[in-house]
Amino acid sequence: MTQFPLRSIMVPEEGQRAIGALLAGARPDIEIVLGADAEPPASPYAVIAFNPGPVINRFADAAWVHVAGAGTDKIEAAMEFTPPLMTRTLGELGAQIAEYVLAYVLQRSQRMAARAQAQARAEWSKDATQPRYLNGQRAVIFGTGAIGQEIALRLTQFGVIVDGVSRSGDAVSPFRQVVRAADWRALEPETVDIVVLALPNRPGTRGLIGHEKLSAFRGAQLINIGRGEVLNERALIDALEAGAISEAALDVFATEPLPASSPLWSHPHVKVTPHVSGLTRPEDTVDAFLAALDALERGDTPPLLVNPGAGY
Repeated sequence: MTQFPLRSIMVPEEGQRAIGALLAGARPDIEIVLGADAEPPASPYAVIAFNPGPVINRFADAAWVHVAGAGTDKIEAAMEFTPPLMTRTLGELGAQIAEYVLAYVLQRSQRMAARAQAQARAEWSKDATQPRYLNGQRAVIFGTGAIGQEIALRLTQFGVIVDGVSRSGDAVSPFRQVVRAADWRALEPETVDIVVLALPNRPGTRGLIGHEKLSAFRGAQLINIGRGEVLNERALIDALEAGAISEAALDVFATEPLPASSPLWSHPHVKVTPHVSGLTRPEDTVDAFLAALDALERGDTPPLLVNPGAGY
């Protein structure tokens, strides 16, 4: 890559003003322009945004779009142009999301709900509250990117045997094995205890987890921290009713906020959270942007480069 001279940085979203302040302190040589109503700044300029909606199209001549989050589907859906360069932010998301997954995996394996119920009844019930330890359980993670890898690492530290499913099927640590999506049955889903969805919203992943896959499990716990569009919610309810999935923890949904009319809110075996498993901090965005800018100024390929339309 050729060297990248940058004169200005546009931060259009009001909620991202902290990013502007951090950038001004780190790079006083570059003009920082804040607010969606501001005129496009001096070229060449970069835009840093998370989900600005159609406003992003006011800056179609930007030399670079940096996404203030790990997922790029929302901002890409709003774009009516293809930026010459696009990067994204990861920051602490992998560790945060892995913690979310562990929280729900542990509450199930440690029978926390049964223990709370026994305490409420003042009942000394050892049989109903004994844990099923994680050591030796099996997990399958759909999506073996940075976030999937972090989840796999944390689970393996508890002795869980973790396999992965990806588009390529390429081996990656710390997964025991990785198979292509077309070969997912080779992982013997009927023996799997934990299913984690860590997939982006791309044409090849939308609706990927539907009736066929969900019905193949035998009482597995399902956790979705990727994108809601990946999971067929009606198929999940059917799988819960049939016992193929024993419980689900869902942080992402096809429609967000999740409508009050959704049966997922009141289902006894579903835990709903409002897209909070991983939160990108302003400093994460600025660190990722500056790392990319440093690479570009050296003439190198920046980290976390995005191929618009492909999600990688």
